[in-house]
This record gives sequence, C-alpha cells and structure tokens, in this order.
Amino acid sequence: PALADPGVVTTVGLWRRARLRPGGHAGGPFAGLAEALVGQTALPELLAGRQDTTSLARHLKGSVDDPAFSIVTMLNQIEDAARGRGELLAIEKACLVLLVDQLEELFTTSAVTAEERTAFIRCLDGLARSGRVYVLATMRSDYWHLAAETPLLVEMAAGNARLDLLTATQDEIIEKLFD
Repeated sequence: PALADPGVVTTVGLWRRARLRPGGHAGGPFAGLAEALVGQTALPELLAGRQDTTSLARHLKGSVDDPAFSIVTMLNQIEDAARGRGELLAIEKACLVLLVDQLEELFTTSAVTAEERTAFIRCLDGLARSGRVYVLATMRSDYWHLAAETPLLVEMAAGNARLDLLTATQDEIIEKLFD
C-alpha cells in the first residue's frame, strides 16, 4: 500500500491498482488479468465502448509481447483529465500497480498449460516494460524452483527485482492480526 503514497515514486502522481490470483479464475490467467484490469480501483474505463472482459483477455493473450497499448492509452486519458482538473503536476504521470498474488498457481494449477504459463509471464513482462505498469508478484519460496521452467520469470526477478522474505515470527503474526 505504501507504494501509492505521494512521493514514493517521484514521477507518479496518480495510481490505479489491480490485484489477481493467476489460478483464481475459471477462464484462466488471462481472463483473471482482464477482470483485474477493469476492477473499480484499476481501469474500469477500459470497458467503455464495445470492449468487454472477454475481448480484453483475448487481446492480452494475442499480444503478449506488447500488451500495454490499450492500458497506456487509458492511463494517458486519465492523466490528461486529472491534469486538466489541476490534480496532477506537469512532471507527474498516472500508473497502474498490478499485484499478482500467489504466482505459484501458474505452476500448480493443472488447468494452466506450460504454453499458457509462458505466454502469461511474457504478458506480465510486456506490461512491466511499458514503464506505466508496476508488476508486483508474490510467490512462495518453496515453489521458486519451478520458476526455472520459465526462464523469462527468472530473468525478470534477477538483481534487485526479487525480494526474499523470512518467515514471519509468531510475534509478527500476532502484531499483524491486531493492526
């Protein structure tokens, strides 16, 4: 949540947020991504006109190497409107943070094929490379070895792009419960 606080990312003045579990949608990870992208805190404006979540999912799946066009276009429109209302400085932009929770589901859900998993990771990479979508993914460390099946995922997590967390202590768990 702190990522969207003012000043954390100095050039971003307006954040939209989307969250998905890649194994949490009966239509597969692309359908889940499309639904997340049009959620209330994300980009519901994507549904304006004749587009629906099915066609958005089809677009994302069909353009995995450069999936961000409609998302960046919408962020530009949102940015222009906010700037027109005086809510955004000239040096600031609008961005989307996409939280992919339980990424290990791409590997553990039997309905997700290796080809679909690779395509979905390519799509996430394309969104991240747009510079307007910040992709944050969680994956249990006891499943990380499965990432080797998708070299692009390992590449995306290289260097400072990966943060390994220690197991929470009992005190930390109790503290979080009472926040």
